[in-house]
Amino acid sequence: MAIKKVAPRRGIYPEHDPQGEPLSGNRGLVYFAKPRGKKLTEYEKLILYAQPNPDWIPGGLDWGDFPSKFSGGRDTWGNYFTEMKCQDWYAFRDPNRRWQYPYVREKADDWRTLQRRLASYAEMKACDRMDGWWREEILRKVWGGFLHHEYGVFNAMSSVCRDVLSDIIRAATCTGAFDLLDNSQMIQMQRLFLAKLLPDSFDAGVKSSRELWEKGEIYAPAIKMVDELWDQTSDHCEILFVIYLTHEALYGRFVREVLMEDYAGLFGDTLTGMFLPDMKRADHVARDWNFDLFHNILGGDPEFGFMNRKIMQVWLDRWLPKTLACVRAFRPVFDRPEIKKAREAIGLPSPEVRFAGILEDWKQKYLDPIELQVDLQKAKQLTV
Repeated sequence: MAIKKVAPRRGIYPEHDPQGEPLSGNRGLVYFAKPRGKKLTEYEKLILYAQPNPDWIPGGLDWGDFPSKFSGGRDTWGNYFTEMKCQDWYAFRDPNRRWQYPYVREKADDWRTLQRRLASYAEMKACDRMDGWWREEILRKVWGGFLHHEYGVFNAMSSVCRDVLSDIIRAATCTGAFDLLDNSQMIQMQRLFLAKLLPDSFDAGVKSSRELWEKGEIYAPAIKMVDELWDQTSDHCEILFVIYLTHEALYGRFVREVLMEDYAGLFGDTLTGMFLPDMKRADHVARDWNFDLFHNILGGDPEFGFMNRKIMQVWLDRWLPKTLACVRAFRPVFDRPEIKKAREAIGLPSPEVRFAGILEDWKQKYLDPIELQVDLQKAKQLTV
């Protein structure tokens, strides 16, 4: 018996089916999101348009919104949240493609590696060869004070993670903020580990380090700047620009590299070197995604790029002197007799020379691509 072919039904109720043939017989996949490359990556599929995105946000699809408002009538999102303008806030991409799963996986790998190294360090009793002055004055107080700085900058990022205008930028800012928190936690973990190895001679409590952070002269400009970012700055792009393209790129590197990386080994401290690479990795990742945001997306926008770069220059002129004041206040740490003696013993370059190199590297990697201007000679003089 021959099988009778029946025309396929195109709807639940045939009598209400649209008349005529379909406009197109193409059943291929069509992306509603724009891939950066030839096709969408897993990172783009999982992050793009995963959260509400009102259509007034350039690049948004009017997919959901929150009807509620903040106290005082503040909108959920608003064009006035930042001076930056962009044709498509969803064009941003993190070059490292970080979202929750790869971020947590990377941190778990870092922890397992560090755990093995710490076990070997304890077995070797390497802490017995660490200089007592360095351990008490630098690790317990100065380095301990810097953990409060990193925690404060992390908190300054809290409003940024809420106010950015696209979910794909939000993923990058959240992981970047957690990296800052991770920096502070690693410093405290290092101090707690030392206290466990030396219970009778090392105190990992935060009282002395917090007192130095709040009242010490070496951190006075830094705590003032963190307070200003956290409490008085509402533009989320300005906060990102200041933290990642100015403050951490100069002051953060100065403390981590010029003091801790250059001098730890001279005082028998082989422990700090286990934590610094993860901090440097976070710094490089932040540099990559902020380059895409401020150079490719905002600075390179065909319509608003020129004005965006002008605004960035205003931000740079406003905040760079404050960051340089933080460096200048921290400079006396290198004049302490113990550090000065160690520097002269092996002929290390002066902190001024080292920071001059950081300034030149910063200008080349951060400012020149965005066509921002800075007087390096004047900047060097402000740190003396």
